[in-house]
Amino acid sequence: MAYKEAVSWRNTGVNSITGTASSGSLTSDAFAIDGIISLGSISTNSTLPTNWQSVSGKLNEQKKAQIKWSVNEYSVFNYSVERSWDARSYTAIGALNSKGDGQHEYNFTDANTDLKTAFYRIKQTDWNGKFTYSPAIKITRQENANNDPSVFPNPFTNGFTVLTNKQENAKLYNAAGKFVRQLTLSSGSSYVSTGIICSGLYYLQFENGKTIMLTKQ
Repeated sequence: MAYKEAVSWRNTGVNSITGTASSGSLTSDAFAIDGIISLGSISTNSTLPTNWQSVSGKLNEQKKAQIKWSVNEYSVFNYSVERSWDARSYTAIGALNSKGDGQHEYNFTDANTDLKTAFYRIKQTDWNGKFTYSPAIKITRQENANNDPSVFPNPFTNGFTVLTNKQENAKLYNAAGKFVRQLTLSSGSSYVSTGIICSGLYYLQFENGKTIMLTKQ
């Protein structure tokens, strides 16, 4: 356990711990704290990662890429927006300071107006120097002229990005035709996390009747 004393965090309840994390149950020794407590540790080897709740993007009225992400963050220093033309080599194009611990939303607009197709990801850096990346999203000018939604990558591992020129709903089914989940997609580029579903074939069905077959590896 960790507790907040003034502006600093301290460890407590660590002298006698029973149980294991793998068993899903831990019991600390008794402690008395008048303040904020949290399940965790002040050790830099056990910080809780940022929870990427959503990452999306679209072209605004000025034809500039507008990136939006929602996170549940802890001990984050800043966010760096990176762009790539080939989904392999990324370059930082801007940064935003963290708003502090908790759930927050961020917005960033790419000043480049020569965009044809570009990929974006967010680099999150903690105060201790450690960093992680968000899933990558794809934004293209052609999405405004193409009425059919598309998905990449396919096959996918932890999630996929849907490109659509309007906000709409879609339904995900497994290979047996069983409903898996409902998706609410933003106009532009929307990332869909699929970490909790099993590997195999899936079908993404849109409101206009279009169906895309997906493979989770």
